[in-house]
Amino acid sequence: MQLATLRLLEPVKAFYNANLDLHASDITWEGFKAAFRERFRDVRPDQFYFSKLQTAKQGKKEDPQEFADRCRGLAQKVMGRDSDPIAQQIHRENAERMCLASFVGGLQGTVGRHTRIANPQSMQQALTTALAAIEAVRQEKGSEIFLAKTPEERSVREHDSCADTRRNRFSKSAPIKP
Repeated sequence: MQLATLRLLEPVKAFYNANLDLHASDITWEGFKAAFRERFRDVRPDQFYFSKLQTAKQGKKEDPQEFADRCRGLAQKVMGRDSDPIAQQIHRENAERMCLASFVGGLQGTVGRHTRIANPQSMQQALTTALAAIEAVRQEKGSEIFLAKTPEERSVREHDSCADTRRNRFSKSAPIKP
């Protein structure tokens, strides 16, 4: 226990220092762990996490893998705990379905659209599809940037835009009489 107390960081260390029962020589490792678990247990109701899972959206700088991990974490907190193995399996399947629906529905932009169109049946399928869509978007953007930077294409685009401007100028004015 002495080693464990040396590794404590704030605010856990402050709790340890303020709780004199934890400094007693007769405290067991189980009693020590129980005191910390009780103090730092999650006090939010399951409904809080259920709501968070239902409304989960991918963050602007969050990649699909990170978003999937966040959805899985929320699904774990929503999943009911039961001693019956059959009931536990049902809870697990429901949590997996909720996680999949939240993940697919919360993906943003083109990646989200492609993933929803693919209609994945598992989190692994959804994540694979999302990662493939990201790679496709990157390759598409990369080829556009590459192509747009060639000198020939720039001169052709500039020539075409000047011709379009001249055409638009004449088409908007009064018709030319022969």
